[in-house]
Amino acid sequence: MKQLFTLLSLIFLGTQVSFSQTYFSENFESGADAWTFYDNNGDGFNWMTVDASSLTPAFGGTSIWSHSYTNTAITPDNLAISPAIDLTVATGSPVLQYQYFTHPAYPAEKYSVYVTASNNPATILASTPIYTEIATSNEYAIQRELDLSAYIGQTVYITFRHYDCYDQYWIVLDNIRVRTVTPDDVALQSAEVQTYFLTNQDASLNMTILNDGNNDVTSVTVNWNDGTDHIATIPVNIQPGASAVVTHPTALNYATAESHEIVVTVTQVNGNADTEPSNNSQDVSFATISQDGGTKVLIEEGTGTWCGWCPRGTVAMAHMYANYSDKFVGIAVHNGDPMTVAEYDNASNFSGFPGMHVDRTIKDESVTQDLMVQYVTTRSAMPNPVAIDVTTELSGSELTVNASATFYSNFSNANFRFAAILIEDDVTGTGSGYAQENYYAGGSYGPMGGYESLPATIPASQMVYDHVGRALLGGYNGQAGSIPTTITDGQTVDYTFNYTIPSAFKPNRLSVAVLVIDANTGRVVNTNTTQGYLNVNNIVKESAFSIYPNPATDVVNVQIAQSGEYAVKIYDLAGKEVFNQAASYFNENTAVTLPVSSLAEGIYMISLEGEKQSFTKKLVIK
Repeated sequence: MKQLFTLLSLIFLGTQVSFSQTYFSENFESGADAWTFYDNNGDGFNWMTVDASSLTPAFGGTSIWSHSYTNTAITPDNLAISPAIDLTVATGSPVLQYQYFTHPAYPAEKYSVYVTASNNPATILASTPIYTEIATSNEYAIQRELDLSAYIGQTVYITFRHYDCYDQYWIVLDNIRVRTVTPDDVALQSAEVQTYFLTNQDASLNMTILNDGNNDVTSVTVNWNDGTDHIATIPVNIQPGASAVVTHPTALNYATAESHEIVVTVTQVNGNADTEPSNNSQDVSFATISQDGGTKVLIEEGTGTWCGWCPRGTVAMAHMYANYSDKFVGIAVHNGDPMTVAEYDNASNFSGFPGMHVDRTIKDESVTQDLMVQYVTTRSAMPNPVAIDVTTELSGSELTVNASATFYSNFSNANFRFAAILIEDDVTGTGSGYAQENYYAGGSYGPMGGYESLPATIPASQMVYDHVGRALLGGYNGQAGSIPTTITDGQTVDYTFNYTIPSAFKPNRLSVAVLVIDANTGRVVNTNTTQGYLNVNNIVKESAFSIYPNPATDVVNVQIAQSGEYAVKIYDLAGKEVFNQAASYFNENTAVTLPVSSLAEGIYMISLEGEKQSFTKKLVIK
């Protein structure tokens, strides 16, 4: 009787639930070696792998992308050809599903999808695509679903062709599947909690849920478990093929500072069992902290003197230092010019110039002043598990960097590392490689901090470069073993870097940034810098030099804490001297008033230049 009941139960369940069948799945987390990338027009540009997780967590750590702009505008013609997909035993109505992302400001990438019995490029190009699209502006991953019923009984190859577009930016492709679709099916694409948050404070669990079925999803039941179940049924409205960010109604809150891991699982869809449960769970790691160490946001900007758009980055960085120096550390990572540090340039691997990485968490972002402000404002407000202190000693050319980090949580299996970066201001050179290309010349692209009034190629004699990354101490990924794996709340860790400064560098224009890096992810946890420049005598910190008002209109007052003889010079952002007061004696803590009404509105550098040390600050004229 028991056997008969079991058989009848299985028959009954079979009439109620139809399970999806997946014939092919690719998320590129193991790489793209199974795919064939073909550069059809032979221009040297092709599909490649990239970490696009900063665009959307649903893309994970590896996706594929192709460009229509990379340092210069191009017209791509690139094929990404899948491995063989067996549909000889497919039933029902199999579909191709994939997600893509284009740059929101430059979205008009054209692509086509081909399904062929051959993976030969000539055969593919001679066939008719089953779908063609010119993307429109999107700020989230777009999912497309294409019917493959016509190919049941065949072994096929799927090709994505990026072509017939020019001077946009890129298209990123991921989460490619061939499968049958069932009624109630979702995929938990990501589950996120703020990486670090304070004890006894609520933190939200946000989930990106994709409707993989052919019914509208009106509710999902989700459980997060940290040893205790937290189950909630959440009303939603997600149409087939769409995704939504859903917040669990039970916030996370812990009384002690320590590392945590939870498992998040979607258990039901529309009150029914999910027909494809294999993609319904995510592990989430985070840590609670006893106090906020304070955050300085690191922006590494890819630039080069050959790059005509890169003055935009110079102007944006100057604005940030003038207005957000307490929340921001900026470093210019040069490419293809005499200031290039090969190790830094290669490891940064910028896809276009100017480009920027933000804490090595948001990567290959466009460079604009507004975006820098947005990221620094947002990220500097996030609680941080570590406070960094930096001191230096300089004896001749021998530099000692003392890095100190105080942690505010308990970590039992940490993988943090110290790294240090030498930064130089006022870098000049006489060779042609120091001349700056300038697409803003003539003003046809609007104002750009004075560059619109400079020539298309600014001579080296007129250029001064700031925030130049000069050397990596501990390597790009940090010094292994510099921070222990077991850390207790309140523990301070110290590490010393030693470096011989090359004779071509100016010690009185050098500073040092110290980073704490999470080596598991490569992301920068926190950053701090020396106060002011290095100098042999370590006489005065930059903070002892003040200017006010700033912004200024008619006059600016200059004050220094230590008396001495200094010349005062003001430079525009192209390095051109626009004001020069000959050396005169400054009394201790006495202000000297300088006229600046003749200067046009914009950002400048004001410099006090003495016999033994010099100091530079940003000055805004309004």
